[in-house]
Amino acid sequence: MKEGVKYTEVGYAGGDMPDPEYKNMGDHTEKVQIHYDPDIVSYEELVEMFFDTQTCPHLNQSNQYRSILFYEDENEKDIILRIMEKKEKDKGEKFDTDIRPFKNFYPAEDYHQKYYFKRIRKLYHDMKEIYISEKELTMSTAVGHINGYVHGHGNNEMLKEEIHELGLTEEGKELLESFVKEFDKRKGL
Repeated sequence: MKEGVKYTEVGYAGGDMPDPEYKNMGDHTEKVQIHYDPDIVSYEELVEMFFDTQTCPHLNQSNQYRSILFYEDENEKDIILRIMEKKEKDKGEKFDTDIRPFKNFYPAEDYHQKYYFKRIRKLYHDMKEIYISEKELTMSTAVGHINGYVHGHGNNEMLKEEIHELGLTEEGKELLESFVKEFDKRKGL
Protein backbone atom coordinates (compact mmCIF):
# COMPACT_ATOMS: atom_id res chain seq x y z
CA MET A 1 0.00 0.00 0.00
CA LYS A 2 2.92 2.28 -0.73
CA GLU A 3 1.99 5.44 -2.57
CA GLY A 4 3.17 5.21 -6.14
CA VAL A 5 2.61 1.47 -6.44
CA LYS A 6 0.04 1.04 -9.19
CA TYR A 7 -0.55 -2.67 -8.69
CA THR A 8 1.17 -5.93 -7.91
CA GLU A 9 1.01 -9.26 -9.64
CA VAL A 10 2.08 -12.63 -8.27
CA GLY A 11 3.81 -15.16 -10.46
CA TYR A 12 6.91 -17.17 -11.17
CA ALA A 13 10.39 -15.95 -12.07
CA GLY A 14 14.05 -16.80 -12.15
CA GLY A 15 13.95 -20.15 -13.86
CA ASP A 16 14.38 -21.51 -17.35
CA MET A 17 11.29 -23.71 -17.68
CA PRO A 18 8.76 -22.14 -20.07
CA ASP A 19 5.18 -21.49 -18.91
CA PRO A 20 5.40 -22.58 -15.26
CA GLU A 21 2.25 -23.25 -13.24
CA TYR A 22 1.67 -23.56 -9.50
CA LYS A 23 1.61 -27.36 -9.66
CA ASN A 24 4.66 -27.45 -11.92
CA MET A 25 6.86 -24.40 -11.57
CA GLY A 26 10.09 -26.21 -12.30
CA ASP A 27 13.10 -24.13 -11.36
CA HIS A 28 11.12 -20.89 -10.83
CA THR A 29 10.40 -19.12 -7.55
CA GLU A 30 7.11 -17.55 -6.49
CA LYS A 31 7.50 -13.78 -6.79
CA VAL A 32 5.62 -10.52 -6.67
CA GLN A 33 6.07 -8.12 -9.57
CA ILE A 34 5.53 -4.50 -8.60
CA HIS A 35 4.25 -2.03 -11.17
CA TYR A 36 4.97 1.48 -9.92
CA ASP A 37 5.24 5.12 -10.90
CA PRO A 38 8.92 6.13 -10.54
CA ASP A 39 7.87 9.80 -10.28
CA ILE A 40 6.17 8.95 -6.97
CA VAL A 41 8.18 6.07 -5.50
CA SER A 42 11.72 5.14 -6.39
CA TYR A 43 13.23 1.74 -7.03
CA GLU A 44 15.48 2.44 -4.06
CA GLU A 45 12.47 2.95 -1.75
CA LEU A 46 10.96 -0.34 -2.90
CA VAL A 47 14.23 -2.20 -2.26
CA GLU A 48 14.39 -0.62 1.22
CA MET A 49 10.85 -1.88 1.89
CA PHE A 50 11.82 -5.36 0.71
CA PHE A 51 14.71 -5.61 3.16
CA ASP A 52 12.70 -4.00 5.98
CA THR A 53 10.22 -6.89 5.72
CA GLN A 54 12.81 -9.68 5.50
CA THR A 55 14.02 -11.76 8.38
CA CYS A 56 17.62 -12.98 8.56
CA PRO A 57 18.63 -15.52 7.46
CA HIS A 58 16.58 -17.46 4.91
CA LEU A 59 18.59 -20.66 4.97
CA ASN A 60 17.31 -24.02 3.75
CA GLN A 61 14.44 -22.66 1.73
CA SER A 62 12.96 -24.54 -1.16
CA ASN A 63 13.41 -22.94 -4.56
CA GLN A 64 9.68 -22.20 -4.60
CA TYR A 65 9.93 -19.76 -1.69
CA ARG A 66 13.49 -18.54 -2.10
CA SER A 67 14.28 -14.91 -1.26
CA ILE A 68 15.32 -13.30 -4.56
CA LEU A 69 15.58 -9.76 -5.88
CA PHE A 70 15.89 -9.19 -9.60
CA TYR A 71 17.56 -6.26 -11.31
CA GLU A 72 17.25 -5.01 -14.87
CA ASP A 73 20.54 -3.11 -15.11
CA GLU A 74 23.78 -2.48 -13.23
CA ASN A 75 22.36 0.61 -11.52
CA GLU A 76 19.54 -1.46 -9.96
CA LYS A 77 22.05 -4.15 -8.95
CA ASP A 78 24.21 -1.52 -7.23
CA ILE A 79 21.17 -0.15 -5.37
CA ILE A 80 20.22 -3.63 -4.14
CA LEU A 81 23.75 -4.46 -2.97
CA ARG A 82 24.23 -1.10 -1.24
CA ILE A 83 20.91 -1.32 0.63
CA MET A 84 21.38 -4.99 1.52
CA GLU A 85 24.83 -4.27 2.96
CA LYS A 86 23.45 -1.40 5.05
CA LYS A 87 20.51 -3.48 6.33
CA GLU A 88 22.82 -6.38 7.18
CA LYS A 89 24.99 -4.01 9.25
CA ASP A 90 21.90 -2.64 10.99
CA LYS A 91 20.60 -6.14 11.84
CA GLY A 92 23.99 -7.69 12.49
CA GLU A 93 23.12 -10.65 10.27
CA LYS A 94 23.50 -11.64 6.64
CA PHE A 95 20.52 -12.02 4.34
CA ASP A 96 20.27 -15.21 2.32
CA THR A 97 18.80 -13.33 -0.63
CA ASP A 98 19.78 -14.12 -4.20
CA ILE A 99 20.47 -11.13 -6.43
CA ARG A 100 19.89 -12.07 -10.07
CA PRO A 101 19.41 -10.37 -13.43
CA PHE A 102 15.77 -10.28 -14.49
CA LYS A 103 15.00 -12.50 -17.45
CA ASN A 104 11.35 -13.47 -17.25
CA PHE A 105 8.15 -13.27 -15.25
CA TYR A 106 5.13 -15.49 -15.72
CA PRO A 107 1.91 -14.31 -14.04
CA ALA A 108 0.38 -16.91 -11.74
CA GLU A 109 -3.04 -18.33 -12.36
CA ASP A 110 -6.00 -16.00 -11.71
CA TYR A 111 -6.96 -17.73 -8.46
CA HIS A 112 -3.57 -16.72 -6.97
CA GLN A 113 -3.95 -13.01 -7.83
CA LYS A 114 -5.22 -10.96 -4.86
CA TYR A 115 -5.68 -14.25 -3.01
CA TYR A 116 -6.72 -12.89 0.41
CA PHE A 117 -9.21 -10.47 -1.08
CA LYS A 118 -10.84 -13.22 -3.18
CA ARG A 119 -11.45 -15.33 -0.08
CA ILE A 120 -13.92 -12.67 1.14
CA ARG A 121 -16.75 -13.33 -1.29
CA LYS A 122 -18.76 -10.17 -0.50
CA LEU A 123 -15.80 -7.90 -1.21
CA TYR A 124 -14.93 -9.87 -4.33
CA HIS A 125 -18.49 -9.55 -5.67
CA ASP A 126 -18.55 -5.80 -4.91
CA MET A 127 -15.42 -5.27 -6.97
CA LYS A 128 -16.52 -7.57 -9.80
CA GLU A 129 -19.30 -5.04 -10.39
CA ILE A 130 -16.57 -2.51 -11.24
CA TYR A 131 -13.82 -4.67 -12.76
CA ILE A 132 -15.28 -7.18 -15.17
CA SER A 133 -12.16 -9.13 -16.15
CA GLU A 134 -9.73 -10.85 -13.80
CA LYS A 135 -6.87 -8.84 -15.36
CA GLU A 136 -8.64 -5.54 -14.53
CA LEU A 137 -9.22 -6.81 -11.00
CA THR A 138 -5.54 -7.74 -10.62
CA MET A 139 -4.42 -4.35 -11.95
CA SER A 140 -6.76 -2.38 -9.68
CA THR A 141 -5.03 -0.27 -7.04
CA ALA A 142 -8.22 -0.34 -4.95
CA VAL A 143 -8.32 -4.14 -4.99
CA GLY A 144 -4.64 -4.22 -4.08
CA HIS A 145 -5.34 -2.05 -1.06
CA ILE A 146 -8.33 -4.19 -0.03
CA ASN A 147 -6.18 -7.33 -0.39
CA GLY A 148 -3.59 -5.76 1.91
CA TYR A 149 -6.17 -4.81 4.52
CA VAL A 150 -7.79 -8.27 4.66
CA HIS A 151 -4.31 -9.78 5.03
CA GLY A 152 -3.57 -7.60 8.07
CA HIS A 153 -1.60 -4.74 6.54
CA GLY A 154 -2.58 -1.17 7.24
CA ASN A 155 -4.73 0.03 10.10
CA ASN A 156 -8.07 1.68 10.85
CA GLU A 157 -6.63 5.18 10.53
CA MET A 158 -5.30 4.44 7.03
CA LEU A 159 -8.57 2.80 6.01
CA LYS A 160 -10.63 5.81 7.13
CA GLU A 161 -8.64 8.01 4.76
CA GLU A 162 -9.44 5.94 1.69
CA ILE A 163 -12.46 3.73 2.32
CA HIS A 164 -14.82 5.94 0.31
CA GLU A 165 -12.50 5.77 -2.71
CA LEU A 166 -12.33 1.95 -2.91
CA GLY A 167 -15.66 1.40 -4.69
CA LEU A 168 -17.24 -0.81 -2.04
CA THR A 169 -20.94 -0.94 -1.17
CA GLU A 170 -21.91 0.15 2.35
CA GLU A 171 -22.06 -3.50 3.38
CA GLY A 172 -18.61 -4.07 1.88
CA LYS A 173 -17.23 -1.05 3.74
CA GLU A 174 -18.60 -2.34 7.04
CA LEU A 175 -17.12 -5.77 6.39
CA LEU A 176 -13.68 -4.38 5.55
CA GLU A 177 -13.79 -2.09 8.60
CA SER A 178 -14.54 -5.12 10.81
CA PHE A 179 -11.48 -6.96 9.44
CA VAL A 180 -9.22 -3.98 10.06
CA LYS A 181 -10.59 -3.38 13.57
CA GLU A 182 -9.92 -7.03 14.43
CA PHE A 183 -6.35 -6.82 13.13
CA ASP A 184 -5.82 -3.54 15.01
CA LYS A 185 -7.05 -5.20 18.20
CA ARG A 186 -4.61 -8.11 17.70
CA LYS A 187 -1.76 -5.61 17.11
CA GLY A 188 -2.71 -3.72 20.26
CA LEU A 189 -3.68 -0.54 18.41
